Amino acid sequence: MTPTLLLPVVIVATSVLGALAALMLAHVVLRRQPVTGIGELADGSASARFVFDNRTLVDANDRAHALLKTIRDGAGSQDTGAADHLSLLLRFLEPHFPDLTTQLATLADRGRLSLTAADGSDYALEAEWKGGLAHLALAQTESPGRLVSIDQFSFAALEDELKTLRHCAGNAPVLIWREDAQGNVIWANGAYLDAAARSGDGLADLRWPLPILFDTSAAEPGALLALTLAHTPHVFEHHASACDSGVVHYAIPADAAAQAEITRRELLQTLTRAFSTLPIGLAVFDRSRRLQIFNPALTDLTGLPSSFLARRPSLEQVLHALREARVLPEPRDFKTWRASLLEIEQHAEGEGYQAEWHQPGGQTLHVAGHPHPDGGLAFFLEDVTSETSLARSFRTQIEAAQTALDALPEAQAVFGPDGTLVLANTACHTLWGTAPESVTSPRCLEQAVDAWASRAASDPIWSRIAALGRSGGQGNAVNGIVTLRDGTQLDVSAHEARGRMVVIRLRAAALPAPPPSTLERARTQAAAGALKVTDPVVAPRTTAQGLDSGLGSGLDLGLEPGLGSGLGSGLGSGLGSGLEPGIAPQSSGMDARPASPARAARVRHVSSRSGVGR
Repeated sequence: MTPTLLLPVVIVATSVLGALAALMLAHVVLRRQPVTGIGELADGSASARFVFDNRTLVDANDRAHALLKTIRDGAGSQDTGAADHLSLLLRFLEPHFPDLTTQLATLADRGRLSLTAADGSDYALEAEWKGGLAHLALAQTESPGRLVSIDQFSFAALEDELKTLRHCAGNAPVLIWREDAQGNVIWANGAYLDAAARSGDGLADLRWPLPILFDTSAAEPGALLALTLAHTPHVFEHHASACDSGVVHYAIPADAAAQAEITRRELLQTLTRAFSTLPIGLAVFDRSRRLQIFNPALTDLTGLPSSFLARRPSLEQVLHALREARVLPEPRDFKTWRASLLEIEQHAEGEGYQAEWHQPGGQTLHVAGHPHPDGGLAFFLEDVTSETSLARSFRTQIEAAQTALDALPEAQAVFGPDGTLVLANTACHTLWGTAPESVTSPRCLEQAVDAWASRAASDPIWSRIAALGRSGGQGNAVNGIVTLRDGTQLDVSAHEARGRMVVIRLRAAALPAPPPSTLERARTQAAAGALKVTDPVVAPRTTAQGLDSGLGSGLDLGLEPGLGSGLGSGLGSGLGSGLEPGIAPQSSGMDARPASPARAARVRHVSSRSGVGR
């Protein structure tokens, strides 16, 4: 090339290179130069501008409306009015601008704010207070240098939401997969892929489309589906949700719930087998008052058919059936009977229901109702006919024993092994002035002994009787005579009876029988002419005094045949009473021993009976 042509070419090339270098330098400078003015932000193509009156959005450009819509759709909230727009915007901005709400609260005082994102997202926020309104402008400080079909703020919000959704779906412990209209699996989460690998030979065998693990064609919502993973059976609860281009399925692991259900069924079967052998009728109602459990004894005792009970009737239906079978006692009118049904349920729900149902055939059923913590009711029916008959027999025997005791003239009291008063006859209550039904009457041996001792003179016999009861009847029998405060003498005896019972008997004390009358024997022998004195006798001052003294001391006279006339004359002159003559006073043939008051009383008693001294 000639020098004349080369020079223009060099000049043109140099100019072009210089222009390109200038453009490149300007581009670098412009990229690194921050935006500082609200107007500049508003004029930028990537800025979003908002105008708020307090919390109400009054104006916004297209970029701002697009960003709010993206934020609202991503959050799943609905447009409830302009007052919520500031909350939506702050929800998006606060992760990038910490403490933004507090700084915006001071905007009216400060007038202007310039904030840069703290998380490195290249966001810049300019806020300015004008005419009582808050103007916000959001932009990026640097151009990303890439083409997008939506604005960058909406794209960033979508990216954040997508990351969150991917993380939730990928790490969910639930199998999630999506099927197209033809039933092919076109998407699945990590749990589904792991289950597919464990159900086959490994991840290397997985091919698109992914294998179908469950047959969901006829599955109802909440149905349990079985799947074998690594030779171990598992159970999953299935749910599905329709979408635009197919169906999204969810399989929730339900091994624990399935095992609990199996355990419950096994326990129910065990209880059913156990209840089937019980002679007590059982009926269990749930919180909705439907029959859930019953045993064969219930049908035997009530006569209700098993087919009726198997239909799980309500409590009211069961009670109606019992009324029709004449098992439930029926009052005179239906209104009262309806009220009694409500009373049965209320009592069973509260403290429990206890009653005895007497059947027309003489059978007696004891019915008990007990509430359950979950709101259910359990009723138990037991045939107590034999127990009732036995109780009646015992009651009859006790009443017969009481009647026999009441017929006795002497007071009788029987105390049990624990000292409790078992029986006391009418004579006993009359003696001590107590009533059988009175709450103040003695109810045990200690109380009875204390009450009796308080009405009698001090005597150790009461403590001995109390000790007999404390020893369980192992001591010796107690006998003695006590004197009451009114002078009445009682003959008291206490002893152990069969069954460690303590029997106490109280009766009026009788005077001892006097010895045979000496005078009568003497007069009989004198009449026969065979009087004889066997003991030496020392006569007192008078014959009457000597006879009285001798009889008082228990003198026993024997008459010899040679002393009949002297003794007869002595008795006649000494006593001065109409005794038979012929008994002469003798002073040397009688011996007088000291007389006790008791013996003197007996002598006087004998004298009065013989007519002496009248």
